[in-house]
Amino acid sequence: MHILAIACYVLLKLKILIIIKSMPRILKLLAIISAVFLFPVILPQSAVAATIPYTITTGIPGQSTTSGATFLTVNFNIDYRSGQMIFSGNPDGTGSTGVDDAALVWVVKRPDGTSASITFRYDNGCAFISHKPPQNVTSLFKPGVNQVQVKLFDICGVYIGSSSLYLVNTNAPDPPPFTKTPLILIPGIGGSELKVEADTIWNKDDGHGGTFNHAYPKDEKVWVNEGEAGNPGNDDYFDVLRMKIDGINSEASLGLTGNLYAGAYQGAINFFTGSSYILNQDFFVFPYDWRKDLSLTKDLLDQKISQIKTQTGSQKVDIVAHSMGGLVARNYIADATKAQNVRKLFTLGTPHLGSPYFLKALHYGIQLDPVLLFGLIKFAPSEVKDVIQNMVSGYQLAPSQTYFNFYSGQDNQHPFPFADLRDIDNNDVTGALNYAQLKTLLTNLGHNTSLFTPSETFHGLDNNLTNTNGVEVTNIVGSGMATLGQIIEKYKIDFAGVKIPEKDEFRINGDDTVPLLSSSFGSSSVFYVNQKHGELPGNGPALNLVKNILAGNNQIPNGVSNQPYSFNGTQVSVHSPINIHVYDSSDNHTGPLPNGDFEANIPGSSYDTLDDAKFIWLPDSGQYTIKFEAMDNGSFDFKIRKFENDVNSETVLYNDIPISSTSQGQTVLDTSSTEPPILQIDQQTINPTIILTGNANYDETPPVTTVQLSGTQGLNNWFKSDVTVTFNATDESGIEKTEYTLDNGVTIQVYSQPFTISQEGISKLKFRSIDKAGNEENPKEQEIKIDKTPPEAMVQFNLTTQNLEINGQEITPGEIIITDEAGNTTKLQVEPKDKKRKEKLEIKSISYNDGPTINLPDNKFEVKFKLDKKTGRLEDLDQTIKIKGEEKLKAKYNPKKDLTRIEIKEQGEEKRIEERNGIILLQLLTNKGQLETNF
Repeated sequence: MHILAIACYVLLKLKILIIIKSMPRILKLLAIISAVFLFPVILPQSAVAATIPYTITTGIPGQSTTSGATFLTVNFNIDYRSGQMIFSGNPDGTGSTGVDDAALVWVVKRPDGTSASITFRYDNGCAFISHKPPQNVTSLFKPGVNQVQVKLFDICGVYIGSSSLYLVNTNAPDPPPFTKTPLILIPGIGGSELKVEADTIWNKDDGHGGTFNHAYPKDEKVWVNEGEAGNPGNDDYFDVLRMKIDGINSEASLGLTGNLYAGAYQGAINFFTGSSYILNQDFFVFPYDWRKDLSLTKDLLDQKISQIKTQTGSQKVDIVAHSMGGLVARNYIADATKAQNVRKLFTLGTPHLGSPYFLKALHYGIQLDPVLLFGLIKFAPSEVKDVIQNMVSGYQLAPSQTYFNFYSGQDNQHPFPFADLRDIDNNDVTGALNYAQLKTLLTNLGHNTSLFTPSETFHGLDNNLTNTNGVEVTNIVGSGMATLGQIIEKYKIDFAGVKIPEKDEFRINGDDTVPLLSSSFGSSSVFYVNQKHGELPGNGPALNLVKNILAGNNQIPNGVSNQPYSFNGTQVSVHSPINIHVYDSSDNHTGPLPNGDFEANIPGSSYDTLDDAKFIWLPDSGQYTIKFEAMDNGSFDFKIRKFENDVNSETVLYNDIPISSTSQGQTVLDTSSTEPPILQIDQQTINPTIILTGNANYDETPPVTTVQLSGTQGLNNWFKSDVTVTFNATDESGIEKTEYTLDNGVTIQVYSQPFTISQEGISKLKFRSIDKAGNEENPKEQEIKIDKTPPEAMVQFNLTTQNLEINGQEITPGEIIITDEAGNTTKLQVEPKDKKRKEKLEIKSISYNDGPTINLPDNKFEVKFKLDKKTGRLEDLDQTIKIKGEEKLKAKYNPKKDLTRIEIKEQGEEKRIEERNGIILLQLLTNKGQLETNF
């Protein structure tokens, strides 16, 4: 039967190839992909011990392209033990493959440090696309963890496409049985219940002009008291949560109940207990006081982990942490010793670099459903603002200094979190604010910005977040949701020259609470889901991925991607004294309620406020009826912003619509139509004032100047070359001139053409433009960092690892590359020899920034050491450095005297001997192509 099947397969293959040659190229591709899916039915299969598939793609439909484009890159690890590795079209190792035009299978790094690759071409000289039967690629792999990259790329142009592709480990040994490591769930802000620890009589300022009186009996659960939360009004019952101005002590004595808030985390608990975990046996929760400095949780979490290890006998734990809980966990594993207690860490929507939502909560208050609590409770924005004022942990959720490196205003998708265009703090600083300017603004507005100090200390983590101290960290990032990216305070000018305040918000990609890059920062293992922030700890793609990884399952669940989901939809907003209500075709409502609460019953919608501005997000799913309800006399603006693939593609503006306190109106928004809606307000018909595309603006505001920096880009926003600066100013009426200074205004230059900055270091460039109408832009500032000097190498023996290391990194034979913060590189050719109790190294040559190779004189760095067999303590340490024709340096450590004897012999000089207390380590250094020694 097998012979007959193969014969049929060959005949069918030849027949199809003959037919395909006469087809147009797109039909050829479709035919090949169809054939790929048919042939596996015919091919025989072999019995296997175990079959482990690794998905590359489940198929890519044919589409046009340009020649040479790479249209898919997939990276993953394969823990190969034995058996065959097959490149195939089916997950069982059978099935032909078809790619237009080629596939590269590259084992980037094998366990022994080597790499290997193979390329499959399907284009047949660009004549037609043919398929290939399963290919045996076992020779690419070595036993152990292999880092694999697969690329699909075009050669001939015109079209790209692919069948399903898999790497399949056939005849593999059965995987070892899954043994669960204890799992800890760490909740986000508001996720831990709080109670009063003693009878408490509260009689204090309510934060809005009155006094709140209430008696709290001992052990009353105040967070979350859902009965009180459901009452209309200002929610002053929760004033008891307030912290004192020092941010350390609470206004009332509160403690933990030991439980998580069920409205937010019962879903996660149910998910894991439904996945064979048992609560308080191998699955645990870690409540903490989320109002306080998060650095204080480190020891508490350590106690919890110690208890779990004692109870379970496990050496390590796994952690799944949501939102703020991820900051708790990252702070814990930043301690290298404590990190040894953790095997895997999963962060779900963690604001590693902070979120603009805290700024909004601090200054304006927020609609708290579901931004922070992720449950079904609602709180008055004024109460949220009241409670959060003195919370250190809240400031730790604010955008950190590192946040501004990623959201630095370089484009519309990466704005600064706050734009003060009307100088609300009267300090003559306007525009999009940098970190320091934002702190100044909050200080000037009377906020407790002394709490930025512990926040900045905590966010020292940002500088080394990628160092996980051996913990496997996976960031799971919500994406495809409109997320607050920038708060805008601006103004319009009437005919009398009066500034009319207007508040606005700009949306970027994220999980509706945390911007994308803040949540994805700090890990090389990042996955994206299309879930809201509050949905991440519920039953869905995020937790399914956690479950798979914990079980050693390499399959990526449905709803999980290696790339962010984009967001699309429409934001409607009103500005000034009017309410807005939206109804879909099923009469679902999103908007405010008569009791002061709100609802968002239209699927995929959200409702938000910023003082008197109201914002409703709507999915692009048909027609909506929009109703307006005046609250006072005056005028209002109505805006419709359309977003496509994360970009604000169109804005329809209706400006200065006059209303009385009884005015009403409505319109119909059809998200599938290109025609803007017509408004009916009372008896008025209102047409759009203007339709904006791109970056167009009214000329009631100053011009906008952007700066472009050109040069050799390094790392961490450094340049490795001179930088050419180019300004681009835009304005409706035209630009009169652009000015700039590099000395803080001592000398002001008028810009006429691009100019070059050569000085190494950090330059502060300030610039502004003036338009032909006389509007002056407030100065902006751009930091330019230039470092053209490559790093030097230092070889030294590491007493802990008992290895010679170069700049703290392990030495491997061949080429060693040292990279500084700016990305400058130094390459060394080394020959290490590692024997038991003996380390030996020679540096053959050096080159800087890919420059010419400099051959170095014969040299040797040799270390011999001896350890006590029982205690492991160092008993003997001999170090020798020789540089031919230059010097010789020897150091011998005497453990009994705790002395190191050092012999120094330089060319042409007498030998010198020094004795130093303790262990002295010799150093072999490079310096501009020369070798030197030190100790």
